[in-house]
Amino acid sequence: MTVPYVNKWCLIGQGKLAQTVARQLNTLAIVDLADLSIHNGQVLCWLPEVNDPVDDQVQDIVSAIDHANGKLAKIVVWSPAGTADDAQPQQLQQWWGSDWQNIIAAYLYMVKMIDELEYTYTVVRSLPIEKNGPAGKLINEEELMTGESVSLQAVADTIRQACRGKFTNQSIGVSAEI
Repeated sequence: MTVPYVNKWCLIGQGKLAQTVARQLNTLAIVDLADLSIHNGQVLCWLPEVNDPVDDQVQDIVSAIDHANGKLAKIVVWSPAGTADDAQPQQLQQWWGSDWQNIIAAYLYMVKMIDELEYTYTVVRSLPIEKNGPAGKLINEEELMTGESVSLQAVADTIRQACRGKFTNQSIGVSAEI
């Protein structure tokens, strides 16, 4: 009997960050949220864009996890800076615009739901991502983010490392190296 190949990575996302991480992990395909199917031992890597309705989408992800035939190895998610006491309100407005309070509230809810699943996880927080933004430096929760943006490569590298086992059960920030 032939066992079907199951990719180690289950990657959800649509933007440049998801495409970059997919290349780094040699992922066969990025999965659409509507087609999410979880397999035993997979790493679920969810890379929403800042304005995605993550507070609604997390319900679909939790449902898929609850109905899965196996257990995830880890969950890795991207979140905007501001969800770990890492920024001042004026910074958040500058980075995420006039709707920053709703954006941060949605991501705080998402992070809470992921945490309550009681799986191994990593939350990768970052400044706004730019293809040629400044180099990144890693910071812990409650350390203030610095800079206006950070490079796509710096955030993608951090997510790749998280998918491969680093930063277990923590929220790690990618701030600009100044």
